[in-house]
Amino acid sequence: NRDAETLLPIINDHVAEGSIILTDGWAAYSSPESFLSHEHKTVNHSIGLINEEDETHTNTIEGTNNGLKIFIRPGNRVKEWIDEHLHEFIWRRNHAADLWGGFLSALKDVEYTFE
Repeated sequence: NRDAETLLPIINDHVAEGSIILTDGWAAYSSPESFLSHEHKTVNHSIGLINEEDETHTNTIEGTNNGLKIFIRPGNRVKEWIDEHLHEFIWRRNHAADLWGGFLSALKDVEYTFE
């Protein structure tokens, strides 16, 4: 559900106070009190991809969202697994230049004991 009643409490509960929120012109974001303690900048995609006044754009998050949709196949988009999928996606993004090296480095940080 992407309406204001659903989205705004999530945003206000999980985005740090004083953050700048960049959005497109989705109606759910339109009320001035929507973001309480957050600065809100918008892009009107019917005019262009960038707000020429302040250079606000949503390209980065839209690209990330598209990457997530490709990474997490539809049959695996299960609420119980979403945290694991997101952690793996972020880890892979952070280690994209050297996945194997990142994996070996992560193994060094794991504490284990043999019984």
